[in-house]
Amino acid sequence: TKRDTSVLFSVRVDNRRIKADIKSSGLIHCACWTKDGTRLVVAIGSALHSYIWNDIQKSLVACSFCPIFDVG
Repeated sequence: TKRDTSVLFSVRVDNRRIKADIKSSGLIHCACWTKDGTRLVVAIGSALHSYIWNDIQKSLVACSFCPIFDVG
């Protein structure tokens, strides 16, 4: 659905997906990785949500210092 986000983190190995725990009720418009591949920024409604990738645990967690940036 348009409220779900999953991350395809290892295309070259096995195409496994990780479900991102997005805590928002808005419509997900788009998402992109930062150049270094450690953060995922998701546009939900009129805000940008920032997540940090933990490569060891293969999980996304909300950024602790700026998890939501309102642009609306």
